[in-house]
Amino acid sequence: MTMSYDDWAYDQHLADIGREEELEKRIEEIAVDNASWYLGTFGDAVENRVRGLMNEATLLLESGHIGASLVLNASSLELLVRHFVLKPLVSGAFLTDVWAELLVDKLVVGQSGRDRQLLPMIANEWGIDLKTITLSDRKSAWDVFVSDLVPLRNQFVHKGASVSLESATRAAECTAALFNGLLPAIAKKLRLSWPESGAWHKVVKGVGSGTRFTDYDPRDPFGS
Repeated sequence: MTMSYDDWAYDQHLADIGREEELEKRIEEIAVDNASWYLGTFGDAVENRVRGLMNEATLLLESGHIGASLVLNASSLELLVRHFVLKPLVSGAFLTDVWAELLVDKLVVGQSGRDRQLLPMIANEWGIDLKTITLSDRKSAWDVFVSDLVPLRNQFVHKGASVSLESATRAAECTAALFNGLLPAIAKKLRLSWPESGAWHKVVKGVGSGTRFTDYDPRDPFGS
């Protein structure tokens, strides 16, 4: 039976779609691999730094140093945004670990204000909806952090403005909500085993979202 031109064209179209889907899949794999490398390498050190700030902020809040507590919670969130979201997810756009490390440091530097503008766009690109991370009153933790807590932190630091216990408590809730909401979502997207494995550098197939066995070489992005 002779194939008609229409049949041939249809088969060719299906083949082209298959190649495009394969290419898209491969590009996605590269993006996931590079982003996983970043968190597998630096995640443990960054988590320790962020948790340390959060714990210190809690102690300050309990001892009545509410302004200082708010500042530390804001600082921990800014570290989280930069090192757990922006740097690893932006690094997924580059094809080699070396270029990723160099270029991401060029892109994600400077003022934290730019980080806050980038986060919703980068998170959305990876299918992470910030709006789903909410506080006890169902308000968006990210919106409250950007619109209320960052300006208040700046007023306290630069002008000595007073900080209420309610605002400092709100900052602690925002920090916990975004830590507990963003990090597991990112680990799942990148097919890592954290938190079940107890370490970002250790990926175990079948543990958490791990789909392979991989041990990264943990490093500290902050230096000694």
